[in-house]
Amino acid sequence: MGDYDQQVRDYIAYCERAAREMEAEGGTLDPKYHPTADGCCKFIPHGGDTAKAAQIRAAFREVAGAEP
Repeated sequence: MGDYDQQVRDYIAYCERAAREMEAEGGTLDPKYHPTADGCCKFIPHGGDTAKAAQIRAAFREVAGAEP
């Protein structure tokens, strides 16, 4: 497990909560943006470091079971 795994799990949980809240109000969370690897990089601070962003995306794929 990498350094970002828990933060990725927190991001995914946040998206799930947000989706439920929006659905309760008659809206939807756009799956084009959340949860995605790019959305995850926006959620987890990395100071614009591309190596860290790549680690976050890799952690997202591992945790979410998503394809690259």
